[in-house]
Amino acid sequence: MDTRLRQAKRPIKVSDHSFKISPDITREKRSLSLYGHRTSVALETPFWAVIDKAAAARGMSLAGFLCALDDARIAAKSELGLAAYLRVWAMVTAQERS
Repeated sequence: MDTRLRQAKRPIKVSDHSFKISPDITREKRSLSLYGHRTSVALETPFWAVIDKAAAARGMSLAGFLCALDDARIAAKSELGLAAYLRVWAMVTAQERS
């Protein structure tokens, strides 16, 4: 990133509340088969928690659920890669629940 751009930006204030991220949050890589091809997806644990809960609620395997989400991503002609799409899907799903 150009240093001039970094210097021109103002500090971002998230909120007046203290915001702490748990040190337990790690990136977890899961290997699975999608459409008969072995692949792996690395996401942070809170995203996996939302995805696991949604798959279980639908009675689907993780691989089957991720295939369905990947189908939706492709049908929407999303420019996001699978991992980014899953993060956004999980965030929107979590927001809808709250």
